[in-house]
Amino acid sequence: MTRTLVTSTILLSSALAYAGDPAPPAGGAPVPAAPAAPADPAKPADPAAPVPEKDAACETDPCSDKGADKKVTITPAPTGAIDTRPTPGAVLSSTTDDGGVRASSDGAGGRARSPRIALELSGAGAGIANQFVEYKGWTFENGAPKGFRFEANLIGIQLAYELSSMSNEQACAATCLTGSFGSTTAHSIELGYRFRFSQIGPVRPFVAASIGGVLASGGDWWGSTKGGSGRAGVGIEVPIMDRFFASATVAYRILVVENPLRNADAEKADKVLLMTDVPNGDYAEDLHVVAGYVGFGVSL
Repeated sequence: MTRTLVTSTILLSSALAYAGDPAPPAGGAPVPAAPAAPADPAKPADPAAPVPEKDAACETDPCSDKGADKKVTITPAPTGAIDTRPTPGAVLSSTTDDGGVRASSDGAGGRARSPRIALELSGAGAGIANQFVEYKGWTFENGAPKGFRFEANLIGIQLAYELSSMSNEQACAATCLTGSFGSTTAHSIELGYRFRFSQIGPVRPFVAASIGGVLASGGDWWGSTKGGSGRAGVGIEVPIMDRFFASATVAYRILVVENPLRNADAEKADKVLLMTDVPNGDYAEDLHVVAGYVGFGVSL
């Protein structure tokens, strides 16, 4: 009987201890303390930041003005944007007249720039559409004109001198008189403009126009006379190397001068005494010429 009671008491104490009762029952066995939690293992130290390696090419300038390491970053142009950086070996040229400088080539078959200052000398041969001088039934006939033209050009503005010479062949009325009558010459000074278009392949087309004054003389036929001149033409320039160019032009010219055979005093007397008047066509004479020019120039 006594053994049974002791056994029950031991079982009851064990049950209470298992249930978490901190206070052990009186007369019971002591409950062992719960083991302490193990300490956290020591965290390893953070690794040191990596030291960038020096670029051998940057040991000295020009990587930076103080010799420090510095990377140069090239930012590409954004998608869809126009890249205005020039392509190596390219020549930037204007598509309108005279935005560039002297004639030059990029050395790779590219376009040449328009001359800014140019001197040009060209030879001319022409055909006349009418006889130059007519007076009181007489027609003074000339041969085909020939001559040359010298032109200075500054950004398209041109100042030119042109000499035309026509052999005096014969004078005709009811009959023709043929002989050696010298040559009719015309000296003209003109101011105008040459507009150059964009270069097309190896050539650059242009149009030109000018007006000026003319001094003409008739050799053995008559003395000298003055008047005005006008010229309009089209042509092409062909750049040659850096500074030179060749040109070809077709132009229409008109020269209008006072009739060199007029005698104003005799005309007045005839009008009073003979009641005759000079035909209107005898007051002034005009010459219409279609000329071709082949020239050579230099850009300065």
